[in-house]
Amino acid sequence: MPELPLFDPSGPPPQTIRHGGTGIELRRLTPEEKAVRRTRRTIVMIGGGTAILFAIVLLATRGGGKKKRR
Repeated sequence: MPELPLFDPSGPPPQTIRHGGTGIELRRLTPEEKAVRRTRRTIVMIGGGTAILFAIVLLATRGGGKKKRR
């Protein structure tokens, strides 16, 4: 099986940025990489939303219940 190039040679050359003493080549994400990022972002958003909702319920119910006698 022939090895596929990382970029299309007929298109524009890949962009490279320098950081420190190294060069980093920028490239587009593959559909698989996009799906993984989307899944990870969804999980983080659900977890964060659940934590915020839990905190709101906890704060709203605090102080409720039986009142203290004087």
